[in-house]
Amino acid sequence: MRPGSTAWKDERYSTLQELLWEDQDLEERYDELERRLGHVTESAKYEIEVAKDASSVFLERVIVALIAAELLLSSISTGLPGHALEAAK
Repeated sequence: MRPGSTAWKDERYSTLQELLWEDQDLEERYDELERRLGHVTESAKYEIEVAKDASSVFLERVIVALIAAELLLSSISTGLPGHALEAAK
């Protein structure tokens, strides 16, 4: 029989269930498990934030590199002979 089923509604089984809970320190274990789960949750949130920050920094660096490459290419193309004729028109 599973706890919570109709057979467990009897007073003696209810008392037995309470004694088993006390004997196994289930409430203390549950509280400890909840505390640890809260710690793991907070750690996971922190790690996610750190990962987001790292990816943001990486994207910012890529954007700066692309802008620098664009400026370099535009300055190189300005120095080409064919481009000087187009600028004179």
